[in-house]
Amino acid sequence: MKICPEIDISWGIPKCHCPAYKIECQLPHSMNLKPGVSHTDSKGIELNWAAFNPIANSAKEMGLGPWHNTLNDHFGLLNW
Repeated sequence: MKICPEIDISWGIPKCHCPAYKIECQLPHSMNLKPGVSHTDSKGIELNWAAFNPIANSAKEMGLGPWHNTLNDHFGLLNW
């Protein structure tokens, strides 16, 4: 992926995770305070990961190949 050099990209901490960080990290990276972010719930990322919690115990015991295939299958199902 190529990004136009004139575009300024920065990162932020989703609202669900913000309280887990120290205040000195929360202030500069909070989605509530970032210019141009607008008001969003910022939970879209979190909702996807909740669907994968049930496979965590099985996946951590797998070798690299089966682990990749299992995650790929579940990600594909979620994208469908």
